[in-house]
Amino acid sequence: MKIGRRTGVLTWALAALCTSLLAVIGVELYSGLGTARATGVSVTASSQATPAPSQVAINFPPLPEFAEVIERPLFDASRRPPPKPEPEQATPVQFDQLELEGIVKSADSNLAIIYDKRQRQTLRLQQGAKLGPWVLAEIRDDGIIFEKGTATHEMLLHPETQTQQGPSAGPATAQRARTR
Repeated sequence: MKIGRRTGVLTWALAALCTSLLAVIGVELYSGLGTARATGVSVTASSQATPAPSQVAINFPPLPEFAEVIERPLFDASRRPPPKPEPEQATPVQFDQLELEGIVKSADSNLAIIYDKRQRQTLRLQQGAKLGPWVLAEIRDDGIIFEKGTATHEMLLHPETQTQQGPSAGPATAQRARTR
């Protein structure tokens, strides 16, 4: 029975110790004993004030100094550079797989919106943009003209209405819609 009494006394002693420690911590927190107070210190403005954070100039090292990081990426386990993309094979432009969906004209620039049926993607080309070896030479209200050397190819915005205009349009307009 002595062991049981010792354990009980020890438990009560530890509980009293914890309670007194909590009381001391509480007194320090709420009475401000742990805070520093400056008395008799005068603060004067210096003639050479430090610049505001928005005015601090940060001088970064030149970009070539980061070549090692680019060549050996930090977050790649092998630290090898990413594989270089293979150059695209020069695929000939197949105009029968392209469809002119829209023309956007603004004061700043003109834009032709072309849907590539083969690759199932929409292309947005400005005047002067290249599509394979072809250059978008002209963007008009009703169509666009690509050039490659002396060859030209015209794509109309609504080719079905151009060919269905009636007998006055004639076969020359239908032929012009394909290639010029």
